[in-house]
Amino acid sequence: MEQTDLDFERIDKVGTAQFFISEDDQYFKKRVAGETEILTKEFKNLQRANDIPTIDGLEFIRPVDVSDQYLITEYVDAESLLDFLSPEAYEQFGSRLRKLHQHGHTHSELQFNDVLYDGETFYLTDLGYLDEREPIHDLVSPKVGIEVFKIKQPWRWRLFDRCFDRFLEGYGHENVDGDHFDEFYNWYFQKRIDSYKDRDVLSWRFYLLSVLRKTGAIK
Repeated sequence: MEQTDLDFERIDKVGTAQFFISEDDQYFKKRVAGETEILTKEFKNLQRANDIPTIDGLEFIRPVDVSDQYLITEYVDAESLLDFLSPEAYEQFGSRLRKLHQHGHTHSELQFNDVLYDGETFYLTDLGYLDEREPIHDLVSPKVGIEVFKIKQPWRWRLFDRCFDRFLEGYGHENVDGDHFDEFYNWYFQKRIDSYKDRDVLSWRFYLLSVLRKTGAIK
């Protein structure tokens, strides 16, 4: 039976994206309304990424099929790093990401919820912009993304911070240009705030977070 003929059950929906898993737990399907071009691009990026030199403990999800309506990849039994929230795992992932950068490649749209971890291997997904942005983007964009979850789950605030700190430790602080990081982070953070304006209940929380950062009340 072809993968396209399998029955899929929807397991999640985020914005215009819907996510499905096949009845035999072997395949994962993503459908994004009005994003035919980006799905095709991601499929090609995943094909290309699987030719990147092997990095122990780091893999890319294997692409299976694509159409004008969906992208199908292999399914792996793993948790999102944002669900795992282990400082040790974040440190390990940071060291592997550094090796990917040393090979001359960047994810370019990295978010921790798109990194899957099964206890041994990290799997990179959502590869719409492979190698399109400089390495600093792979450090800043997940930092801004994690702020969303800190707002949603303030009782885990310190744990989120510890995880990100260990991520940078694993990557190697000596490999991070602090001034460049801060400059790009402030730009990306403001861009994220603007994206929430007048359309999301998180908007006012992001503005509050911005004020707290500027006053030095939080890092």
